[in-house]
Amino acid sequence: MQKSEVSTIKNLSLFGGLAYLGVIITGVFSEGVVRGGLTDGQNAEITVKNIAENMTLWRWAAVSDIMTVTFDIIAAVCIYFLLKPVNKQVSLLAALIRIVAVTILAIGAVFHFLPVLLTNGQNYLQTFDTSQLATLALLSLKTHNLIYHISLILFAFNNVIIGVLMFKSEYFHKIIAFAAILFGVSYFANSFSWFVYPGFQSLIGGTALKISFFAELALSLWMIYKGISLKTVK
Repeated sequence: MQKSEVSTIKNLSLFGGLAYLGVIITGVFSEGVVRGGLTDGQNAEITVKNIAENMTLWRWAAVSDIMTVTFDIIAAVCIYFLLKPVNKQVSLLAALIRIVAVTILAIGAVFHFLPVLLTNGQNYLQTFDTSQLATLALLSLKTHNLIYHISLILFAFNNVIIGVLMFKSEYFHKIIAFAAILFGVSYFANSFSWFVYPGFQSLIGGTALKISFFAELALSLWMIYKGISLKTVK
């Protein structure tokens, strides 16, 4: 393999791995720390009070959501080119599924920010009383959660597909390929059960997301390592 080709693979792996790491960091911050910490799914007034008391943090979470979308697009492009030699058409399919998932995720960011607009005290909101605005704010966040699960199901399909391609690739380690499939299956189990078996999802959700987190982190760190250490590719 020519030096320029090795350099391209190194760069794709490094930037793709860094982008994946960016997705993990921004995703955990927005979804886990901020929304998870400030939202009370059964009490609209408490949720709005928490947001109002942590408005700067809530706004940063909105920015973090936008960064997640950006990092995800970078990761999708890098992985497409890394897996293109295995099967161009299937790799393109996986990338397109991920782009659709990212687009849906971007729409969800609007609903994260909507409570800010509903509680900013502007004159046009005076036709609603405080409890009505709080209810609308919580409904917006529940809509965001719905959109989030739709996007995760698409991400699940994407990860299973790229995991299968990674098994066939000479570049990716088989353990990493298995990790990609594992966090795809975990995503699907969590979000699909949220739609059809919510009671079951409440039992497995935490475990499924932890599996997804560590599997995705393994893929990210491995890609970064390969991007730094790769010298020759057979």
